[in-house]
Amino acid sequence: MAHITIAVSEQTFRDSFELLRDSVRFEEQDTFQANPYIQVEYDVKGHLAGGTLNLLGSNSIEIKELDLRWDRFKITLRIDIPTQYVGGWCIGGFGWSFCVPKVPFFSKSTDVEVKEDVAQFLSQELSLSCHLDARHYDASGPAPSPPCSLLRFVPWPSRDQWEIYVDPDGQPDVDLFDLGQIGSDIFRNALTDKIEDLIPNDLIGALLLSQVKGLANLIGKILDVPDDLTEAVSKWLHNAGLDKRLMTQLLDSFAKCNPIYGIDDPYQILPASDGLVPVRIPVKDVSVTTTDHEMIATATVGE
Repeated sequence: MAHITIAVSEQTFRDSFELLRDSVRFEEQDTFQANPYIQVEYDVKGHLAGGTLNLLGSNSIEIKELDLRWDRFKITLRIDIPTQYVGGWCIGGFGWSFCVPKVPFFSKSTDVEVKEDVAQFLSQELSLSCHLDARHYDASGPAPSPPCSLLRFVPWPSRDQWEIYVDPDGQPDVDLFDLGQIGSDIFRNALTDKIEDLIPNDLIGALLLSQVKGLANLIGKILDVPDDLTEAVSKWLHNAGLDKRLMTQLLDSFAKCNPIYGIDDPYQILPASDGLVPVRIPVKDVSVTTTDHEMIATATVGE
């Protein structure tokens, strides 16, 4: 058996990583109940851009300032305000009476819906420490299962293959979506405007506001909405585990699902010609490492 060594320069490796980086996408849609009155629906999608990559010795890679950019970050809040009844009483004296009819407010299952896409306000940077990992893919095995059946962006090879992955060392310490950075409480402002539109500017409306002790009390106390609703939405998403799932998608795209390089096994060394079949040799025991200026892969070839 023979041994081969393949070296890839740092710049070539960077170019290959940029192709890999530009293909990575992560997204999720779902709905959950934030409290008894507020349902949250989200539809988010993001991608990666920028960043600098440096090869280090001993199979170590440093990726700095990798930009996380959002294609969409749509949040819908559906608010079911407890039904409030105003009136239903009469006053009067000798020979006269005045009755206020009983009027229901907020009797729908969803009284207010607030929709915002905050993608333009969000911006994050990731830094990753990684190593390279060579794994053998068996084309005769069962079809890949999630997550890679969903995250793989090129077809699975039809032949066996050695695949080289950029494998992150743990999760980076980054807040994927700190909605507090938006600066203004756009969700509470929109909610306030929507509820105001439901309250008539007349005696009945004034009686309703008096009964609920003002619009601020209705939103804050009755609906259990925090003072900073935009920051609360961020916390609700964190509590629902969205950040962890998105980060897992992102890291799995690199570590499990999309190799930076692939080596066919067996590897073709001569093409078919003059009616003869192509010549292929088996590839075994692939290992990979880095120096500070190149990636080096070694393998055993032949029977």
